[in-house]
Amino acid sequence: MPRTAPRNVKAIDALQAVLDAEMSGVALYTHLSFRVFGPQMQGIITHLRTQAAESLTHALAAGDRMTRLGAVPAVRVPPEIGHEPRSLEEVLRISLVHERNAVDLYRALMAVAGEDVPLEEYARSMVATESDHASELELMLRPMA
Repeated sequence: MPRTAPRNVKAIDALQAVLDAEMSGVALYTHLSFRVFGPQMQGIITHLRTQAAESLTHALAAGDRMTRLGAVPAVRVPPEIGHEPRSLEEVLRISLVHERNAVDLYRALMAVAGEDVPLEEYARSMVATESDHASELELMLRPMA
């Protein structure tokens, strides 16, 4: 059976960017969870590992969407984070940057979804999910009053 050309190449490119970022999130959150010590470590480690697992779920969903559009997802090994965080605050700030980037990537996917209503709804729901994650991190970084 001949293979058909992928539909909506812009959406496929946007989904690949999402897949790359979510796979990076798996590695990032796992790595950060190994760097947390101190009295609050168990709660933060649990949070980071939950985020790593959720990033994998999100990566799988993005890859599945790509296959529905006729593409073959590329699973890439993400680069290292570049430096080791030296404080819990830095761990949370690195996480916040990652979540804000995810919001931007899902917004970009929304912009190219075109007439594909399920894809647009998927992207919209992921903007909400990632925005909630960013808000949670902002609260974690807020100084106590």
